[in-house]
Amino acid sequence: MGESCRFRLDEESVDELLSADLVGWQCPHESDDDSPYCPFHRPAGEVAPERIRDAFLAALDETGKQSKQFAGARLAAVDLEYVLVDAPDMYPIDLRYASVAGRLDLSNATLDQPLLLDGASLETVDAEGTTFRKMVSLVDADVESRFIAEDATFEQDLTASGTRFRGDVRFDAARIEGSLVLADATFEVTADFYGCRCLGVAEFPYTSFDGWADFGQTVFRREAIFEAATFDDSQFADATFDKRGIFDGATFEQSNFTGIVADELSFAGAHFRESAQFAECQLGADATFTDCTFEGTVSFEGGVFDADAAFFGAEFEADAIFTDCACAGHATFEQVLFTTLDFSGSRFGSLSIGHGITTLAGVSLTRTEYDDSTVVLEDATVQAGTLSQAQETEILYDLQGATLGEVEFRAVEEMDDLLEYFFVYDTKFEGFDFSEYRGHLAPEWILHSVGEGYEEPDLDPAGLEVTYLKARNGANAVGDTHSAAEFFIKEMRYRRRRYLAQLLESSPGASLRVRLVLAWRVATNFLYDATSGFGERPFRVVASSLCTVVGFALLYLLTFELAGHADPYPSSIPFVGYLVFSFEGFVRFVVGGGTTVNNTFLRLLAEFEGFVGGFIGLFVFILTRAVDH
Repeated sequence: MGESCRFRLDEESVDELLSADLVGWQCPHESDDDSPYCPFHRPAGEVAPERIRDAFLAALDETGKQSKQFAGARLAAVDLEYVLVDAPDMYPIDLRYASVAGRLDLSNATLDQPLLLDGASLETVDAEGTTFRKMVSLVDADVESRFIAEDATFEQDLTASGTRFRGDVRFDAARIEGSLVLADATFEVTADFYGCRCLGVAEFPYTSFDGWADFGQTVFRREAIFEAATFDDSQFADATFDKRGIFDGATFEQSNFTGIVADELSFAGAHFRESAQFAECQLGADATFTDCTFEGTVSFEGGVFDADAAFFGAEFEADAIFTDCACAGHATFEQVLFTTLDFSGSRFGSLSIGHGITTLAGVSLTRTEYDDSTVVLEDATVQAGTLSQAQETEILYDLQGATLGEVEFRAVEEMDDLLEYFFVYDTKFEGFDFSEYRGHLAPEWILHSVGEGYEEPDLDPAGLEVTYLKARNGANAVGDTHSAAEFFIKEMRYRRRRYLAQLLESSPGASLRVRLVLAWRVATNFLYDATSGFGERPFRVVASSLCTVVGFALLYLLTFELAGHADPYPSSIPFVGYLVFSFEGFVRFVVGGGTTVNNTFLRLLAEFEGFVGGFIGLFVFILTRAVDH
């Protein structure tokens, strides 16, 4: 038996916490005849790669721990392509603190032993198609060039915490059945995990992805932890998180999470410096984005939230797009900072926007002189929740085509014009309580106006008629008959405007019959409004009746003198006789009696007044039923 190799690990190069067993370690292998060192510890390049391969495999075939220890090895290259490493025992292949100046080729090999590469300095690692039956440890290693594990299988844990990958890293289509631990690692170029399947916990906390990071279609069967990680340009499109995806405190430049499927997702305190895409995401349990910062546009278009979605304290410095989303639970946007939140076409079980909300200064969204903010809920459905005004500036809520359930409008402080910042047009109300806002609605009861500083939209009378019809139906549904009556009046007045617009805009070729019908509708609508407030103003009936009596009295005064007929009831007070005669005529059809007048024209006039008096109530009643139907 020859002499032992003289190589001894420098204690200063050994991390005592990581490799305490290597402090003072000396190589157990025999030295070469022409060198005081074994083939593994001679200077790189002195030994041919073929001899290194043969000596390496021969040492692995021996029993015992020492035969598999190659700590601090200095190798030009190692070629184990297509090799089956099946040692007679389970001691690990120990290449800790080794340096491989060339290629460590494990491609399509099968390793039944644990592999230790902690602290190693490697040029290129090729493990494409390789099967690792036991654990692999690459802690605090340095990979100068490429690390290829495409289509590889790791049947137990893979740990590479603190490792620096200076070149391309590829785990695409790899299968990792144990835990994947890459905490505090650094990927300087590309980190490709596309289509990778991680069956155990995947840990990337405090890891830096300085280049392109691709986790597209990656499957995480258990927790995936990216806490405080930093990403330059990344994508997780169509990735699957069967348990929790944790990105708390992470930092992103460009990021793409389109189509991800997650049971639970958390981005608490994350920072997105550029655009972020979460379109078509499907989130099962809670989705947490509390205290996030989005410097660029963020889109959750078409996203599905099966439970709660929390954006408490988030900052949206550009447009935030939540169009066509569906949230079965409660969506919280309280104490957020934003410019535009667009919820067009979305559905929410419950939605809260406000409670200490603030807006960005210096951002104009309306092409006016004001720097205000807009929340777009066009065609959205909000079953319950709170929509609040900001603390420092007004927010316009665009509710066109939305459906509002038990939703509350709230202001931080008293606002007389509160409802002017909730733009209602073609909005459906299912459980909304208008009675809480009568003080803001009276006396005009206008729903469709916008607050100061926002552009007044050009609205169609037909659309406004439908708007107040839906408001009336919503008020009736909750038993608020007072509000329903006011909205009915607004509905009828916009119907008149619709008729009038149709009349004025009718083409020159329109038939006379069409024009007469429109003119008749305008006239009857106006008469209905003037005489009874569309059946909702009973005192107008009294007032119109009195006006009729006084009007006919004046008419009698003129016609009696022209006909040469004496005052029907002479009195010392001028005009009283004609007033009495007019009252008699007004009620004649109902109660009869009164003074007889022989002049035919005067009798006709008096009988006509009786007709008006008798049928005015019936006219209002029938017209009310006709309009309702």
